[in-house]
Amino acid sequence: MIVYKIFVPFMVYLTFTIMYMTYIFEKKAEFNDSKLWKLIDSIFLGVVLAFVLFFSVIERRQIFRQGLSYFTSIWNLMDVCSLGLNISFVIGDLM
Repeated sequence: MIVYKIFVPFMVYLTFTIMYMTYIFEKKAEFNDSKLWKLIDSIFLGVVLAFVLFFSVIERRQIFRQGLSYFTSIWNLMDVCSLGLNISFVIGDLM
């Protein structure tokens, strides 16, 4: 169940995030006037944001279950930092 509920969504999220942050974000400046490119940009940004929200809910549930001991694991801190960096990238891109 972990594979289907967390691993597969994470791999899709990772793929969309890498494609967005490397290829689409760089090409956005070149094709800024194209309506098709704006649609592609919006779709990828929406998918990345939806997955960020999905994984934020999972992390929030873990925090409520584990309490302050959640923050003693380096892996949990890496998850929170990763989500925070992706949220800041999305907000920066929208501005």
